[in-house]
Amino acid sequence: MRPRAWGMLATTALGCTGAPPPARLASAPPDVVVVAFEDQPALPAAPLPGGTVLLGGMPVHPQARTAWAALLAGQWPGTVSASPPNTLQGVLQLYGYATHAHLSPTLAATAADAPWLTAGLAPLPGPCPQDSLAAALALAPPAPDGATLSVIAVPADDPACPGARAAVLGLLPRVATAQPVADGAPPHPRHLVVAGLNDPAADLLQGEPRAPLAFHGPGWRAARIHGQATVVDVLPTVLALAKAVAPSDADGVDLTQTWSLGKAALAPVLFVQDAENNLMVRTSLHRMVVPAAARPLSAGAPPAVPLQATALDGSDAGPAVRDTLVQTAQAWERSLTGRTASERAGASALRAMLAEQGYWK
Repeated sequence: MRPRAWGMLATTALGCTGAPPPARLASAPPDVVVVAFEDQPALPAAPLPGGTVLLGGMPVHPQARTAWAALLAGQWPGTVSASPPNTLQGVLQLYGYATHAHLSPTLAATAADAPWLTAGLAPLPGPCPQDSLAAALALAPPAPDGATLSVIAVPADDPACPGARAAVLGLLPRVATAQPVADGAPPHPRHLVVAGLNDPAADLLQGEPRAPLAFHGPGWRAARIHGQATVVDVLPTVLALAKAVAPSDADGVDLTQTWSLGKAALAPVLFVQDAENNLMVRTSLHRMVVPAAARPLSAGAPPAVPLQATALDGSDAGPAVRDTLVQTAQAWERSLTGRTASERAGASALRAMLAEQGYWK
C-alpha cells in the first residue's frame, strides 16, 4: 500500500452506528495491538499461538515516561532531538491506519508535557486498560483498505483499576487469535506486541535486568528466545509488519529480519537504574555499574568510589572505555533533572559523542 494522507483518525466500533463495517480488502494491512506494561509483565509460561517471546529484552530507562517516548518514537533515550520526532501512529496514519490508545496516568502526564507523544491517538472507550483492550478488538477501519492500531498502557499500580494487570494478561490469548470479520470470511491478520517497560525488581549488582518482548501473529514462530532487544525495536518492527517505511530517525531494529537476535538488536547504549539507585551503563561491547554511593556523577570530579568498565566476558575494558562510559552516564543523569520534556529526552549532541567514540554507526 502506498502512503497517503489520512484525515479521519476515529474508527467505527462495531455496533455503534447500526451499519456493518465495510468488507476488508485482502490487500489491507494487518491490525496491530501494542500492550505495554509499565513494569515487567509476567509473560505466559508458554508462547501464545504463533508467538515469539524474547526473554533477553532489556529496559531502556528506569522512568516509564521516558521509556514510552522510546517505544512510540523508536529512538534511544538521550538522543531525541528538540524537534518532535516521527511517531508510530504518525507514520501508520499515512498508510491508512486509524490509531487509538488507552493512556495510563504516567503516559497521560507525559503527553501533557510532550503533546507530540500521543498526537493522533484517539481515546479508546473504557475506564481501565482491560476495558479498552476488549473495545480495541471490535474496532473496524473506516475504509476497506485500512487497518487499526491500538496502544494499551497498563500501569504498574492504579488504585482506580484494581486487578487490571491480571485482567489484561487474561485477554491476551483472545487478542492473539484473529477473528473472522464476517460470516464465512477469512480472519483479517492481527499482530499483538507485548512489551515490558521496566524491571522494578532488578538488582544491578547481581545481574542485568530484563524487560521481555513478545510478538504474536502471522509469520511469528512459536519460540522463546534469549535474544537481545528493547522497546526501541517496536516501531521499526511494527512498520515492517504494516509494509510501511520506517523514518530515517528511527534507531531500532526490524526484528522480523533479525532472526538470530544477536548484538545487532541491542541498543548502542542502555541506562538502567534499580530500586537501590544503582546505575548500569550497557553498550553492545561493554558494561559499567555505578553504585549508588558514587552518584551523582559530577562533571570534572572523580567518582566517589572507583569504577570499572568490563567487556561482556567480564574482563577489564581499561580506563579509556571507563572514562567514556562515565561521561555518557553524566550526560544521562543531567537528562533526569531536565525541566522540560526535551531536556529530559536529551539532545542529539549525545548521539554525536557516542558516534565519535565508536558506539554509534
